Amino acid sequence: MKRTWVPVLLSVLAVVIGTVDLGFAAEGKGSWFQVSLGYHGLAMGDINEADFRWHEDSPDGFDLNDLNSGMALSFGLGFDMSNSLGYGLFWEHQYASTSGTDQELTADVNLAADSFIGRLNFNFIKQKNWRLGVAGALGYLVVGGDVNKTTDGASYGQTDLTGNTWSFEGMGLFEFVVGKSSMLQVTVGWREATVESFKNGTATVFKENGENMHIDYTGFTTRVGWKLRFGSMDTQTAPSIK
Repeated sequence: MKRTWVPVLLSVLAVVIGTVDLGFAAEGKGSWFQVSLGYHGLAMGDINEADFRWHEDSPDGFDLNDLNSGMALSFGLGFDMSNSLGYGLFWEHQYASTSGTDQELTADVNLAADSFIGRLNFNFIKQKNWRLGVAGALGYLVVGGDVNKTTDGASYGQTDLTGNTWSFEGMGLFEFVVGKSSMLQVTVGWREATVESFKNGTATVFKENGENMHIDYTGFTTRVGWKLRFGSMDTQTAPSIK
């Protein structure tokens, strides 16, 4: 059973505590832009365990190399309603790829996906130059990968992989002031995001038992980001955090 309670619990915690803090939103307001580099765990059990049959000369199929993690790049815009509460909208690209060889045929499988995410964060510890908090995120993940088959350097055919799902994420976050209006942000969390049905070209992909094959992006999440604040801010609190 998947641990869906982990991101849900942290998400609810951020929302509930953040709502209580709305009455104290007079200090530290400001818009921000953020860019982050991430490294995320990927469950991918169905992909790692399946035997794929790419052509008529592969009756028994072959395994792809295990895929358990991947890099990610994200950009976001948001608004801090106070030094405790903020929200943002993010686009994140998840890199994920694997490959396998059967006789003279090589299959390169790209499982990259794009996520469109809304996030609410609450900082419960606020010091002069750093703060510590939690965040909850809801997103929509869209698979935009492909399968490229080659033999002896020549293309044997390429098909698109498509699918989508909702994602949920809970995380802890740490922010440290590094300039007059910029911060370094580090997050560590857990994401639930399982594409329960996807297509290779126009055909839905099934497991040997007839069930839909899943692409599972569930796993730990880690990000390091640079956050630039702009717009209306309390000049007495920037760059320090009260």
